Amino acid sequence: MVLENKVRLIRHLIVLALLSMISLMSQAHDQDVDNLSADIALIRNLDNTPIKFYSNTFVSTLAIS
Repeated sequence: MVLENKVRLIRHLIVLALLSMISLMSQAHDQDVDNLSADIALIRNLDNTPIKFYSNTFVSTLAIS
């Protein structure tokens, strides 16, 4: 009886640990989506900015004016 209770407790702890990991991964994914949305907004703003390319034999430079 005591062994069954210990096994049940260990199973519950494993399930809780897995649920915690899933929750943390979900929060990290939401943060990544927010960062991606901000990057997309920045790129869309750059679409309206005139861009000049200066190239050199050794170095290519992108200047945004």
